[in-house]
This record gives sequence, C-alpha cells and structure tokens, in this order.
Amino acid sequence: MATPTDSAAGDPTLGIILAGGHSRRLGQDKATVAIPGGTPLGVAIHAVSAAGLRPVVIGRLAMTDFPAVASHPDDVANGGPAAGIATGLRLAAGNAIVVVPCDLPALTAEWLAWLITTWRELGRPVALAPTTAGKIHPIPGLYTPAVAPALEPGRGLYRLFSRPGMATVPMPTTWSQVLEDIDTPADLARHRERKTP
Repeated sequence: MATPTDSAAGDPTLGIILAGGHSRRLGQDKATVAIPGGTPLGVAIHAVSAAGLRPVVIGRLAMTDFPAVASHPDDVANGGPAAGIATGLRLAAGNAIVVVPCDLPALTAEWLAWLITTWRELGRPVALAPTTAGKIHPIPGLYTPAVAPALEPGRGLYRLFSRPGMATVPMPTTWSQVLEDIDTPADLARHRERKTP
C-alpha cells in the first residue's frame, strides 16, 4: 500500500524555529546561551536562511538580537511542539514547513537541504522525520498542512508517526552531531568544549 502524501502542499518556504520552551533542566535560556560561534538560536537562523528558507521563530514575542527575523507566539500557549508546528503551518498558508528546535548547535543548511530533497524523493509524504538507531526524532522534521488535524497541543509528536503518511528516514552517520541538543548543563559544557568549525 502506498504511503499517503500531501501532493497539494507547496515546497517549504519557511523554516520554523521552535523557541517557546522554558529550559528548566538547563536553568537558563537555551536559545541564547553562549556557545562557540554565537548562540544556538543564531545557528538555527543562519542554517535556515542559508538553506533558502525564511526563518520564523515561534514562541517569542520579541527578538532583540535578531530584529529582522519574524517572531510569533504559539497560537496555543504552553502547547509544546505540536502548538508550534500548528502555528507554523498557519503562517505557511498551504506550504510545507521545515521545523527545527532552537538548541541544535551543529545544525547546518546542508542537513536541511538533505531533509527537503529526501521529502521530495519520497513523494512528498504528510510528514518526515529522521531516525538514528531506530529512534524517531520528530524535530527537526518536515510537516505539511495535511498533518494539522492530527496535531494536539500539549501532546507529544511520537504518536503521530504511527499514522499513515508519516514517513521516517535513517539519518546518514556523517551528520551524527546534528541532533545533539542542549538540554542540561552537561550538554552545554560539551558543546562549549568543542572548537568553532
């Protein structure tokens, strides 16, 4: 049986950066902590822009460090990533969106280009997420308007990938660091110890 697709979805034009979390485990704003090369949020904005997408930060009202970058609150406050994706899809007006978190210091435009190309090669599935060692990573990922009815603010995203049309793809090992995020002080220390590329 063929995987359901969203053939009506336009190609991604927006790179949605989710930045509405409270960073409780880290104890400070994970988006703006200092790392080699700037901040995790700056890395995300640069990667999205270099991939040819317009960055839009979801979950923040003001962007003092990046005044030219659009920012929006979640349509549903404290609704987690599902609310951020729903907000991004509304803003995209019929196009698919690339969704990334604000705390991936190794995120690159090349990785995002691979994600978009893979989505096209798979026939434009309803959603696409990378996997490592069999584990699904819903964010970063690519989502189309067809997924919107299944999004439930406040609930996790993993359950979505048992639904028809939700595709996954093994991530090349050459990009193993891309998914290493900053959730704890130990994560932050590890990234700070790395040299700037």
